[in-house]
Amino acid sequence: MTNFIICDTEYTTGINARKTNWGLAGAHREIIQISAVTFNFNTPWQEAQTFDAFIKPILNPILSERTTNVTGITQQDVDNAENTEDVLWNFQQFSKNQPVYSNGNDINPIAETCGLQSIKNPLTVANWASLREPLYTALHQAVGDFDDEEYPSGELYKLLSINMNGRAHNALHDCHSIAATLQELARRGHKINLPTVPQRATW
Repeated sequence: MTNFIICDTEYTTGINARKTNWGLAGAHREIIQISAVTFNFNTPWQEAQTFDAFIKPILNPILSERTTNVTGITQQDVDNAENTEDVLWNFQQFSKNQPVYSNGNDINPIAETCGLQSIKNPLTVANWASLREPLYTALHQAVGDFDDEEYPSGELYKLLSINMNGRAHNALHDCHSIAATLQELARRGHKINLPTVPQRATW
């Protein structure tokens, strides 16, 4: 394998959903967007391929106002989207068992959605790993103290004064923000030790 993937997901949410861990009645967490960017291990910041797809939710067919406000994903986006099983199958074909890194355990809401919808998860879970701890450790070393929660994936580039356009919580933008942040950290000499997956990436 010569490639690795940076992936991000967006999912349905509501008022106080995060505080209650989506535990309130009817407050199910379903993924509604999955995006990814492929890079080469040998030349890690040459973008190879991208994947970007909205997903039609089943338990939350009507998006909450908060979901749209946070993600920018509209009702029309999900109404016109394919279902979870088809999108995840397409993503599995795209990823081809390459290592998949996300800023957090994005495989969890994917698996949760599959469970809620009673479908088999076609993704190879062992290929997924979170880069959150080594990424934020390197960022604190680079810029000092900051509140991690105020800088989700799509805002990370701001910490390093990287010039980038896009909307946070759009999954594809978030992937590019993560990649640009990793690239700049590497340029500044910060080594990122990523978790081991079938192929380990180091830079």
